[in-house]
This record gives sequence, C-alpha cells and structure tokens, in this order.
Amino acid sequence: MANQETILIADNSEIYCAILRGLFEGEYNLLEAENGEQALMMMRQYRESITVVLLDLFMPEKDGYEVLQEMRQENLIFHEPVIVITAEDSMDNRVKVLELGAMDIIAKPFEPDVVKSRVKNIIESGRYRRSLESGLHIRRIRMFTKILLEEVARNYQEYQLDAHKIRLITESSSMHDIGKFVKTIPN
Repeated sequence: MANQETILIADNSEIYCAILRGLFEGEYNLLEAENGEQALMMMRQYRESITVVLLDLFMPEKDGYEVLQEMRQENLIFHEPVIVITAEDSMDNRVKVLELGAMDIIAKPFEPDVVKSRVKNIIESGRYRRSLESGLHIRRIRMFTKILLEEVARNYQEYQLDAHKIRLITESSSMHDIGKFVKTIPN
C-alpha cells in the first residue's frame, strides 16, 4: 500500500520516467506529466497532495525553467518542493534552477539510490515542518480560546465561566482539527 505522499514525475523521456516509476512505485503515489504544461496543470489540480516534484528541464510546451518560474509566480514552489533532474549539469544551470526555487538538482544519468535518498529526505523534512506547524497552530488556537473565554468570563457573568471551565474548554479547543489528525494515521 502506498503512503499518502505523492510524487509528480515531469519528464518527457519514457526511459527516465520508467526508471523513476520503478524506484517509487508501491512506496508512493505517482503522477506523471510528459511536458511542462501538463506538470503545471497537475500541480494546480493536486496542490494539496503532491509532496515532491521531479522535474526535467528540457520538455516540450514548457521547459523546466518556465515551470519553475510559473510555480514561483503562483506560490506553488513553497508547497511542492522540486528536485530538478537534468542532463544539463553546468554550474550556471545549477545556480539558475536553485535561484528559481528548486530544492536540489541531480545530473542525468543518475544513481537511483541517490535520487531515492534525496526524495526521502525532502519528504521527511516536509513531514517534520508540517508537524511543527501543526503544533504551533494548536498552541495558537488554545491561546486565543483562553483569551476569549477570560474576556467572556469578565464581561458576561451569566455564562458562569470559572477557571476550571475555561481550562477544560481551552484544552478541548484543538479538537476541531481531529479530522486532520485521523487522516495521518496509516490504514
């Protein structure tokens, strides 16, 4: 059974797509695009579920540079980390794709284990970042709830909010996100 992480493979080379598919099939959900326009369409459509994008630079319709530029303009680059996989491995090219927002660049032909490890590292880093964001979100919800309840207790005595009730409600306030938590539990 695949994880809930989804990898978008954007490459017009059937050979490299097959290699990448073989590396990740069964472990992750996979989407494939054979050109830059398709890749952008999928990124917009599956924005919430794509975990990492493996992007070739030289594709028809829109090349990888154009894809990175549009991702940046639409703030997709901050939601979907990109690893560029390309035969063009010059220093200028490396700098350019990193400046456009790619997280990493790997030269073709590549070592499959290196690609797999880099993808895994980016996915784990994303999980960690999301867990930190979630923890901070819960703390903020509790803090705002407590402030509001204390204000209600001060100004509206008819609600009979004492310290115990405020504490119970405050501690329960993060339960509104329980559905998000349940979705993270593997089957």
